[in-house]
Amino acid sequence: MSHTTLEPEIREIHEKLQRMSAENYADRLVEIIHRTGWTETQVHLVRVVLDSVVHHLDGIERAQRALVEAAEEIGSTKAT
Repeated sequence: MSHTTLEPEIREIHEKLQRMSAENYADRLVEIIHRTGWTETQVHLVRVVLDSVVHHLDGIERAQRALVEAAEEIGSTKAT
């Protein structure tokens, strides 16, 4: 299996991250949370999900950084 077969997945990840960013979830969520009628339980539920999303995004960011660093090392090893 050639290392060039990795390119479609790399591009897919990039496209998904761009789509997520373009969706502008923040503005939509801010509008929703300013509507009246929220209970403490509902606020807590949304807080838990927000915390989970942040945690997952932090992990994705770390994984992407580690992936690029590892690929750089592999690529520079192959070049020498």
